[in-house]
Amino acid sequence: MNYRINPRSMFPPAGNHSHAILTTGVNSFLHTSGIAPIATDGTTPAETADQAQVIWENAKAILADAHMEPQDVISTTTYVVVGEDLNSL
Repeated sequence: MNYRINPRSMFPPAGNHSHAILTTGVNSFLHTSGIAPIATDGTTPAETADQAQVIWENAKAILADAHMEPQDVISTTTYVVVGEDLNSL
């Protein structure tokens, strides 16, 4: 069974999209794509470190809605704009 995951603590997703899909059965899998650095109020922080903080807060909210925790994550991929200073991360 598939369930849409759209935490109320996050800015709503665009269109008919969901922040994540939880697939349940013998095992549960949570699928996300493109967790954006959009804060609850709809703003995006200017600084890369602040954007990373918002992304991880959003990821934790998605996990919590799926009754999961950060240690349940198997893999992540991070994309950063070329030329951004990553020393603060």
